[in-house]
Amino acid sequence: MRKLIRPSQQELEELRQRYSKEQSSQVKRARIPRDDTGKEAKFLRECIDRQVPVRIKLRDGREVTGVIEYYDQSFIRLTVRQAPNEFIYKKDILYLQPER
Repeated sequence: MRKLIRPSQQELEELRQRYSKEQSSQVKRARIPRDDTGKEAKFLRECIDRQVPVRIKLRDGREVTGVIEYYDQSFIRLTVRQAPNEFIYKKDILYLQPER
């Protein structure tokens, strides 16, 4: 037959205190940076409000120039002169720069 060995009440309290201190120190160090800073939305909103022409370089090598009419979490709607409007997925964009 096995004999159970139980820690005393004082030992249990010491273990709880040590465990809680370890957890609190880990929580303070474990800060994860945010994914979104809001800079992209601010830039796109300024381009829309000011009707700034932008040049977008796509992953397939094409360059499209136009005015941003609308943007979403996953795409941008670009108004192009003398051509149909373009819906461009953000994942397909290499870079976007305002025309000077």
